[in-house]
Amino acid sequence: MSKNIINTNKIYTLLSVLFLFLSLIGSVFLVRQNQDLRERAATSPCGTKPAEKCPYPKDPKLLGVDPVCDLKTLTWDFNDQQCNQAGRIETCNGEQWCCPAAGAKWQKGPCGEVRDKESNTLTLQTGRKLRLYLVNLITTNTYQITLTNKTDPSEKITLNTGPLAKNQDKIFLDVLTVGQNNQYDISVQLIGEPGPAYGWKQLNTDGRTCGEAANGNALIDVTSYINSAKQQSREPHTIQCWGDYQLGDTTQDYDFNDFMIVIGYDQLSVPTSTPTSTPTSTPKPTATIKPSSTPTSTPRPTNTPIPTATIKPSGTPTSTPIPTATIKPSSTPTSTPKPTVTFIPSSTPTNTPRPTATPTYSASITYLTCGQSTCSSSSPCASGLVCVKANNGDFYCSKSDYQTYCQSNPGYQSCCTAPLAQGPSPTRIVLPSAGIDFPLKGMAIIGSILSLLGILILL
Repeated sequence: MSKNIINTNKIYTLLSVLFLFLSLIGSVFLVRQNQDLRERAATSPCGTKPAEKCPYPKDPKLLGVDPVCDLKTLTWDFNDQQCNQAGRIETCNGEQWCCPAAGAKWQKGPCGEVRDKESNTLTLQTGRKLRLYLVNLITTNTYQITLTNKTDPSEKITLNTGPLAKNQDKIFLDVLTVGQNNQYDISVQLIGEPGPAYGWKQLNTDGRTCGEAANGNALIDVTSYINSAKQQSREPHTIQCWGDYQLGDTTQDYDFNDFMIVIGYDQLSVPTSTPTSTPTSTPKPTATIKPSSTPTSTPRPTNTPIPTATIKPSGTPTSTPIPTATIKPSSTPTSTPKPTVTFIPSSTPTNTPRPTATPTYSASITYLTCGQSTCSSSSPCASGLVCVKANNGDFYCSKSDYQTYCQSNPGYQSCCTAPLAQGPSPTRIVLPSAGIDFPLKGMAIIGSILSLLGILILL
């Protein structure tokens, strides 16, 4: 009987030791497996995790944030954020980025520092000849100015300044004669930059400087240039402080101190009524100064000198009716009715209505590059590109393969580059937390308790 008890105790002891041993082996195996998962996650199959795109080099309107490894294509998929709402804020590479206006470029830093730009649609005075003055405020540049009629886009004027050094100006005289459709869109392209200038603002509140002080940009006194423009054109004047193409650099973008444009007019093309009314009414003194008829009738003394016998004044009547010598104003009237020489204003009206100078500027044809707007028959796209009408109503130069993308979201990224692959959204790998999870702890604890119970039973 005692032998059976001893054998039973030995069996329990062996089982307890065996269970404890197996529990230790299981714990070590699970810990090693957890470490392997973490090491595998640290070295992604897509390679090293790239930095976020703040913004994309080819499309500054997009931020590429939070890249995720796509296990199907083994590529990094960025979560694109578009600048589509004014005041929108996103975080990229740990820094704050602001969308200043829908369709604009992302700006690094907080919002609310940039004033809204003015509209590029100008309402000009009908019947006036346009004069345009431009001064370059930065390093040497060549400017191409385009004026497109809002109602009839085929009516387009393109002006080229040629190279302008810093502080050098250029004036274009009698660019066009404004008709009844008097709204024009203005666009300025700096030769060598990938797109048109951003836009313009009015002078600062001091009335003499250009520049956006809120961003720390320099304020440039343009008083002398304004005076020069006003000396070469007539009122009313539109003074515009321009900012060039956005480069993605907050120290240069939205500065509005790159160049200045002053729009004025020549003299009125329709002559006033003042010189026409006076010459017709005043030079008619001939009716009042015709004394030639009166002297001939009055000096007829033949009726009066029939003297009677009592009155013999034959000597006196013959001398008195000679007023002909005093009433000979024929010399004076003939000289006075010559004011017609002074009222010949034909030189002024005949010179002004000559709008034939306008077609001379439309002779040059400029070929637009991919992604540029305002393309038409007079400003065609370069070879290999097509002119596409976007959903916003403007025309853009696009590659033929990307017309659909260009219509929905016009810009260089959509019109000229291949769209990003739209694959299925990748699933994230959820890794277990550091250390041993609950099932592993439970197994170790239960194994330890059973081992201790076995030892206590044996004792």
